[in-house]
Amino acid sequence: MAPKRIIRTTLDPNAWEGLCPALPAFKRPLYVATPCIGIDGCGTALDALGVRYQANNVYDLEHRYQAYLTQHLGGNVQLHLGKKDGDLCQLQLSDVERPVDLLVSGPPCPPWAGQGNHKGQHDHRADVFIVVMKVCIALIKVGDLHACCIENVKGILAKIKGSTCSFMDQILHILRQECAEFQWGVHTLQASSYLLAQQRTRVFLRAPLTSFGSRQLQEFLSPDLPNCKLETLTEVMQKNLKDAQAHLKAMLQDGHLDAADLVVFPLDRADGKAYKRSYTTNLVYMDECSQGCSGGSPQTKAMKRPAAKAKAAKK
Repeated sequence: MAPKRIIRTTLDPNAWEGLCPALPAFKRPLYVATPCIGIDGCGTALDALGVRYQANNVYDLEHRYQAYLTQHLGGNVQLHLGKKDGDLCQLQLSDVERPVDLLVSGPPCPPWAGQGNHKGQHDHRADVFIVVMKVCIALIKVGDLHACCIENVKGILAKIKGSTCSFMDQILHILRQECAEFQWGVHTLQASSYLLAQQRTRVFLRAPLTSFGSRQLQEFLSPDLPNCKLETLTEVMQKNLKDAQAHLKAMLQDGHLDAADLVVFPLDRADGKAYKRSYTTNLVYMDECSQGCSGGSPQTKAMKRPAAKAKAAKK
């Protein structure tokens, strides 16, 4: 019987630079938080991709990682290892090291593992997952975090006994409500699909930042911005402005507006006409048509009278 032929490849399983597009050079290192760091698979991947990074919030219950992580991360990184120093459940949010651009973590999986005790969120080790999510939310609320990736086993997707949803479903519901500026999603990956000779399924809670939040229009306007002169407006614009002032007064009386609001609207639009007037509160009105109407930007003309409109609304 002929011996089984072994096909060898010169492709290094960790040679991700040959599989992924080249990343742009960052002007500074990424600050990467790694609670439940293990052997830092994230750092290994970043190294393979040529991404400079600085690790912080390095926590793990296993103190035997000390020598490896010191060599791997460098001696200037503070390590929190062992049953005492590495216990995330004792972490105070005020002690979280900042700044943090990216948070990557693999909280304990036994609460949801097939070989575990199947207690799920009632297992005390599940508390670590909650702590990691609290750190994520805190970093989001202070404007630090740009992305996060949390890894666990597929059992975390199983429905809770007596419920129609899983623990992950509950987490997603909270995150999508409280941190809507991030795009929260769950992805199930097979290790064997990524050049690894291993049968392992893992679940990743992944979220990149999709919004930088919002600012009020007042922050962009100079306090001494002058009102435009009525005589510079066309007769139609003056009529539209008068109609709008009456509408604004009614909206103020009905409680739909506050006296401190800045209301922006186009002066070349009117109710009952081909193009209906639209209002935006504390934001600039914009659409495709209004840019070139009436010989200039009607938004600008309306914005130049915030004081006049406010006074009219109060009368």
